[in-house]
Amino acid sequence: MSESIEPSSAYIPPPPSLPVVQVPTLPLPQQVIVESTKLKAPEPELAPEIEVNPNTATNEWIIAVVKDAFQYPRRTHGWSILIPAMAMPIVALVPILGGVAILIIAGYLAAYYLHIIGTSTNGDEKLPDWPSMTNFAEDILWPLFQVLAVSFISVSPTILYSLFQGEYATDGIFGGLLYLMSAAYFPMACIAVVMTDSLISALPHRVLPAIKRCLPEYWLPVIALVCIKVAIVLIEGLSILILPSFLSSVVMALIAFYGLIMQARITGLTCQHFRERIQWG
Repeated sequence: MSESIEPSSAYIPPPPSLPVVQVPTLPLPQQVIVESTKLKAPEPELAPEIEVNPNTATNEWIIAVVKDAFQYPRRTHGWSILIPAMAMPIVALVPILGGVAILIIAGYLAAYYLHIIGTSTNGDEKLPDWPSMTNFAEDILWPLFQVLAVSFISVSPTILYSLFQGEYATDGIFGGLLYLMSAAYFPMACIAVVMTDSLISALPHRVLPAIKRCLPEYWLPVIALVCIKVAIVLIEGLSILILPSFLSSVVMALIAFYGLIMQARITGLTCQHFRERIQWG
């Protein structure tokens, strides 16, 4: 007979199956999840709408130059470039300090005027940043003295003629010719100062031969500069008639500053166009 085998100890049934516990996975300490941020590439600068090619025919070139000069002040900074000009009528009202501020602003604008001529001559399409002011004598007083000296040299024939005649010669045919001579002399003298960094180069023995080498085409930018000057005077006179005194002063400062930048741009592009004839560099 078969004998039944009894367990030597009490039978313990297996525990029921327990549900699987979901343990959340934690990132390791050295693993840092960083959301990648896409860096926006700088937007490409818009090319100027007007392309000025110094190698084109002079009549086509001067049309492109005038259009370019009109857009040039707003090309980089927009209309905000006119904000500093609005400060001139305000600071002029301050006693004593107003005169000092006007002197500083005038010197700064003179430096900016020459700076625009230099950058335009080198072919830069953008309006340059404001020049640095680290040395008051070199960065403010010296550019102002250069522009004033060039202006004096340019109008010296009119001054000499007026001294001999006993009255200021502005009327008549001869007075108009003297003004046209000054208008032709001034931009070329500024070009000479910018290219050679010497005020001696603005004297007639350097400027007049350079003008002669650029004739007759050189008269086109000169006439353009004269037309801009006349337009500025007309707009300023109109603003005086129809606007209150202080508001007309602000408008006159804005127009004068805008015209200053345009004139510097045309002068620099003139140097670029006639560079081989000028023979200064």
